[in-house]
Amino acid sequence: RTRLLIDPRLTTGSNDQYIYWSLVDAYGTVVSSNSKWSSNDNAWTVVLPQDGTYVLHLHGQESSTTARSTTMNVRATTTSNAALQLGDVVSGSISAAGNSNRYTLTLSEETTVLVDPRSVVSGSNSATLTINAPKGQVASFGLGSTQSYYVYRLPAGTYTFDLNGSYGYQPSYTFKVQELSDESIDHG
Repeated sequence: RTRLLIDPRLTTGSNDQYIYWSLVDAYGTVVSSNSKWSSNDNAWTVVLPQDGTYVLHLHGQESSTTARSTTMNVRATTTSNAALQLGDVVSGSISAAGNSNRYTLTLSEETTVLVDPRSVVSGSNSATLTINAPKGQVASFGLGSTQSYYVYRLPAGTYTFDLNGSYGYQPSYTFKVQELSDESIDHG
């Protein structure tokens, strides 16, 4: 499915603090919506439910009656793919706003897995790791807290570890995925 980055960049006019947007499908259903206030970074990633025509609807505050001009960046995003093995220390970065990095781990048997966030650069919680199983999402958390471990008992199967930047961030990150056993673990 297609993923888009919708990134309100600049609004000018006499009352230019707020801009609201909605992405609407061909049947009039709002697929996603968000807002931007002042110069805050409010880039938003949207997964389109199906191929087709969509309308991006923009508006300001209801009380604003003057004209304004808004610049929007809307583009398709990409996902890079790499294999992941238990014991790997993964270091990477998001190449462009809205893109994601996917790591795939296959477990041959039920395993207790420990995820150890090691570092993230570009905002304290600007990188999110989402673990997906064949039947749905297992967990999603920010990598900004390097004092935390995350432990999951996972049945045999294939899992994806998806790394995304928050809003328009393009963070660099490091994390480790390992099997939890009876031995002590060095927290990096």
